[in-house]
Formats: sequence, C-alpha cells, structure tokens
Amino acid sequence: MAFDTTASNTGHLTAACIAIQLSLGRPLLWPGCRHHIGEVLLNQVFTDLKVETSRSPEVTLFTRLREKWNLLPQESSSQWSRYIPGNTEEPLLGKLRAELVRCAKEVTDHKRGDYREFVHLCLVFLHAGGRGEEQTAVTFQRPGALHKAR
Repeated sequence: MAFDTTASNTGHLTAACIAIQLSLGRPLLWPGCRHHIGEVLLNQVFTDLKVETSRSPEVTLFTRLREKWNLLPQESSSQWSRYIPGNTEEPLLGKLRAELVRCAKEVTDHKRGDYREFVHLCLVFLHAGGRGEEQTAVTFQRPGALHKAR
C-alpha cells in the first residue's frame, strides 16, 4: 500500500496503515509516497551532517542532483552483490521472496510510472529481472518532484 508519510498514516499503534493490516489480517509492504520517501530516509543524515539547514520546501541537494542529472551515467549492467541466506534462513526467505516476486510481476504493467519504477527496483533488488531469474540492466529515472514532506 502506498501512502502519504504523515503520523495519522504511519503511527505504530492506531494509524491507518495498522488498521488496514489488522482488518486484512496480514502484514503489508509499506512503500511511502515517492515524494516523501527521500526525506524520511535522509532526514537524520541531513540533521547530523548539517547538509540541509533551509526550511524552504525545496531540498537543495536534490535540486542540484536534478540539474546535473545528465552528467551521471543513466544505466548500469554491472552485477549487484547478492545476499546468500544461511540454511536456517533459506526456507522462510525463499518463500517470502517468491511471494514478493510473484506479486511484483503481476503489477508490472501499472499505469503510473512511479509505481512501475518502484516495482522494477524491487525486482532488481530481489534478483528477479524478468526473463527467468536473470538480472536486467537498471535504468535510473530523472528525479521528479523533490520537496520536503508536509
């Protein structure tokens, strides 16, 4: 389920995401809104390193990245290192991986490009490229809206 990263959605006790999981009776993958996920992941890093002190809605670091995007390589066909689970982890992780890959491949034709890109990156991370189990080349998309969450 994709959502806006507000406390009413993501709180650990009574938030909307918890309520939906409880009503369905199973855990769900929580990919936060693509516009906010960068801030959620990098907020502490920015704070500790004093990288971004501005209170404006724009994230200067991301704005510069977008401006210089054409200077960066857009594709990578190099192999990613793969985690090899131990004997005790393999049965559970193998089952979970197979379920995630099946689900992701069912929705790869999603109309919204941002969700399609997210699913593609999940398949890359799970080493489930598309044809069999081979890994496909990764194409990095130009960043879209890059602003601080509300």
